[in-house]
Amino acid sequence: PPFVLKFTNKSGKRSSKEPWNKFSFGSPVEFNRTKLSLEDETTVSIDWNKNFLQKYLNMEELLSASHHPSVGEIARLPEPKVDIKMCFKLFTETEKLSDEIYCSAVKKHLKAEKKIELFSAPPILVVHLKRLLPRYKIQTYVDTPLSGFDIAPYLTKSASEDISIQNISNALDQSPEGKREGGRDAGGDGKQPRVQKSDKLYDLYAVINHYGSAYGGHYVAYAKSKKGGVSGWFCFDDSRVTKIKESDVVTRHAYMLFYKRRDFDGLNFLPPSLKPYIGKPLTARERRLLEEAAKADSNCGEVSCGGKVMKCSIS
Repeated sequence: PPFVLKFTNKSGKRSSKEPWNKFSFGSPVEFNRTKLSLEDETTVSIDWNKNFLQKYLNMEELLSASHHPSVGEIARLPEPKVDIKMCFKLFTETEKLSDEIYCSAVKKHLKAEKKIELFSAPPILVVHLKRLLPRYKIQTYVDTPLSGFDIAPYLTKSASEDISIQNISNALDQSPEGKREGGRDAGGDGKQPRVQKSDKLYDLYAVINHYGSAYGGHYVAYAKSKKGGVSGWFCFDDSRVTKIKESDVVTRHAYMLFYKRRDFDGLNFLPPSLKPYIGKPLTARERRLLEEAAKADSNCGEVSCGGKVMKCSIS
């Protein structure tokens, strides 16, 4: 044949259907009457027969570029994007299942619904955007706030009333040292402290970006940090660290988003024996003692389970 149509990436030099390590220059398109559906990042390229090309085609005319008017129209369209609030809304909506589920109570198959709910607002919220699918990557820009992201609308009704502070901190404070230093029982009522309704705001502090396709790529991290006394957003690309603008933090390459609850103080998660050393310059001896104390405090105390007293270990 004079030419073969192949599925390739935008460069036309590599297959968009096969893994990168196959080093394929394209996957042939099957000729039939089926409507061709192009996935994201997929291009149809013409692979000419070399002999036919030299004998019948005018190379000068062939290499001269011509653009259909629709090319310019598409280029002027705004980049498609979705709001992360819409992602959370869809994630927590009720979904009607296509298959019927067997109910043991009535002993027959019934129509069913599925719903995912967020029960609490964790100190650290990690959002994983599902971009990588078996054969292609979703490149849609997800617009997300850098600060003040409120997840209250997506919490269950019971969770919207009040939220228990994470059990890890409370478990560590069960030790005698923790109670003397203001642990959970220091107030005398034995109740867990509560997070107020307004404490469901999150600030973005890190982003993991994925560059490439579903078959391979490169990861680059953006994080809010301090370097040499300068605070701001930095790009961590292997061994290279560079400062970036705040406006460049969120892109269509964002793969994982890391949020910190605004009222959360990470120091609350330190074992009681380590808290006196916060902000204190350490000697070599103190550093060694702290390392030993950290190992000793890796057990969060005794707990009762099924009538048996056990020790839980935090790894």
